[in-house]
Amino acid sequence: KSLLCLSAGFPTVVGPSVVPGARPAEMVFAADVDQLMQRLNCADVAVSSVNACGLATTKCGSPGTLVEVAERTGGTAFTDRNDVDEGMLLALEDMRISYILGFHVPENAVPGPHEIRVTVKRAGVRLRYRESYSVE
Repeated sequence: KSLLCLSAGFPTVVGPSVVPGARPAEMVFAADVDQLMQRLNCADVAVSSVNACGLATTKCGSPGTLVEVAERTGGTAFTDRNDVDEGMLLALEDMRISYILGFHVPENAVPGPHEIRVTVKRAGVRLRYRESYSVE
């Protein structure tokens, strides 16, 4: 399954640096992002993201999270572009073709998240895959 996200991104920490005039206390959403990644990966959803801001001379959104979500779910991030429509077309084209790689979870696997690492011998091949699986 694939999901196309058109967004300016979202911060993982909200405080005075994100919201001018906010109180010094910060709200940290890193654990929430990790939980989101786990849920997306458990549902086998690859997220491709397109930054809705395009090229900006001032801070616009939090594009780093768009890249993180795409990388951690096996999708692609299209950022720093002034052609949002072309970014969306490239993302849709990229989602059109894929391969499925299966594996068996070891019987003695400890509950929790486990890293997935895929390598190939051919030079110049770019791999995209989700970063982990979870044993319940």
